[in-house]
Amino acid sequence: MSVLDQYFSLLTEGQDDAKFRQRAQDAFQKLLQVLPSKKDSWEQGAERGTRIDAKLRLGEVLDDKDMGDLVLTLSLERGHMSHYGGFRQKPEPTLEFFVDPESLGMKSWQARELKADSWKKLVQEKGSEILRKIGTTFVHEFVHYMDWKRMGSRAGDVFTKTADSQRSSDKDEYERNIDYHNSPLEFNAFFQEGIANLEAYLKGLPPDQRMKTAEKLLGKSPDEFYRRVKAAAEERSSDFFKAGFVSNLMSKNQAKFKKRIAQAWNDVMGAEKSAQSTRGGQAADKTKAIDRLKAANARAKQKGTG
Repeated sequence: MSVLDQYFSLLTEGQDDAKFRQRAQDAFQKLLQVLPSKKDSWEQGAERGTRIDAKLRLGEVLDDKDMGDLVLTLSLERGHMSHYGGFRQKPEPTLEFFVDPESLGMKSWQARELKADSWKKLVQEKGSEILRKIGTTFVHEFVHYMDWKRMGSRAGDVFTKTADSQRSSDKDEYERNIDYHNSPLEFNAFFQEGIANLEAYLKGLPPDQRMKTAEKLLGKSPDEFYRRVKAAAEERSSDFFKAGFVSNLMSKNQAKFKKRIAQAWNDVMGAEKSAQSTRGGQAADKTKAIDRLKAANARAKQKGTG
């Protein structure tokens, strides 16, 4: 097996899925928390036709040396989809996110009049709010960054081979989409993004509804979860995985996808059961404390009337 094939296998087998996903989710949540106090960290970006950029050095903002010179760019792109992302290796590793002004509630005339300096002021004031719209797209691109880091000096070869296979002029759009979703880099990132979507949805529910909803969505076993995901993909009705990803997987990757779905079921259900147990313990402790307080009050009352 060649070195590149070893890396491709590493990406599709999903080793340490939960750890990688948590790292991406933690980085995003920390970014949302610290941005309001670091508004001046945004750098004014370039204005390129219908695009305006604002730039943030993540390692500095998050005080995370492991991120080194990682950069985040937030671009306003008129007349595009509400938001999407990308990862660029050169000249510096960059997480790129593009937001349509209409998704920010702007009118077309407001977007036309916006310049690079006013875009910088906008993200300084509403950076966290705008980034929230990116949601788990951040996880997808951050997974690309972590894959790029762990592959070291061979990362360029892996990313280039992936890009070349998707740009072939001998293939139609359908074939390119198949290649795109089955490429090891995208297979890994789309899978992690989908499960992160599911986890974010569950975390947004009231605590007493989370376990019941998890059981409803994931079923009683990994096989049931896999069947539900496949059925949703065929109906194009998945709330968690991007359209086309699951249905475009070829047989080899379908087997790997099923294996990773089983691990995700264990990860998610395990986390929800643990959280439910913790909540139950806290509720029991609260009940005991209330009972002790009632007993103490009763004793005090007895002494007062004795």
